Amino acid sequence: MKEQLRRVSPLEFDQDKRSQLMLLVCDEGAISCATFRKLQEDIANSGMRTVLAIPDKQYQKGFRGWAKVQVLSSIADRLEGVMPIDYETARQELGKNWAIIRINGPVTWGEIETITQSETEEAPLHIAETADPFDRTMIDRAKKVVETSNCWQDPAGCVFVKDGEVLIESASTSFNNSNCEGIPINFRELPLNPGERMHFCDSLHAERVGVAEASKRGVSLEESTAYLTKFPCRSCALSLISAGVRTIVFGQDSYGLGEVADLFDTNKIALKRLTS
Repeated sequence: MKEQLRRVSPLEFDQDKRSQLMLLVCDEGAISCATFRKLQEDIANSGMRTVLAIPDKQYQKGFRGWAKVQVLSSIADRLEGVMPIDYETARQELGKNWAIIRINGPVTWGEIETITQSETEEAPLHIAETADPFDRTMIDRAKKVVETSNCWQDPAGCVFVKDGEVLIESASTSFNNSNCEGIPINFRELPLNPGERMHFCDSLHAERVGVAEASKRGVSLEESTAYLTKFPCRSCALSLISAGVRTIVFGQDSYGLGEVADLFDTNKIALKRLTS
């Protein structure tokens, strides 16, 4: 991954330096896969080195604001540094002699919202394993479907099967025409705090894409088996339950495992993990 973006202070820039830089004031909520390219273009088109000013409460290592800025810096070569500041400092800087001052949408200075893990330790989950050749073939097929995804890091694939017949194939899909593969960063290298999630993606997970596609085509998924490259999140799990899927075979564990495995059990949906 590209070296972490340099953290800077307003005190580093005298009047002469400010006159050669663009100050881009931005809220972490305005940084997403839908805006990355626009922000990159704004920085490039200014023809100037740029300092990104962001609310200090949003820019803490391990939180999504920090992670989003690292992603942006990986594609914006002219980004000089990030300046986490409070509201009063921001107001003062807007009156200073920066060459260009650009405010990207509403910027909120307030407490950051976090998601914390439960303090209770849950009993380990026991999930049946399968080495069935047909199951392996279908998981391999789901992996192949992943290649059609226009999504960025770690897209998923899904194949719905009933009575040995493939009903629907689907992959994680971005609907904002973003070219996520063009972002040269590995999101696994961004050490987010436990429970902190990157709520800025406009894509739909493979399972929900598949359920929607089945509805559009008039294909019933009742009593079908869903073959997934990885365990589904809670939202996708609810979609699969609602669609009438009876069995789920998955290739890899994922963050949803601890959240929704019991939900499948409650709804009498069989879970199987493909053995490696």
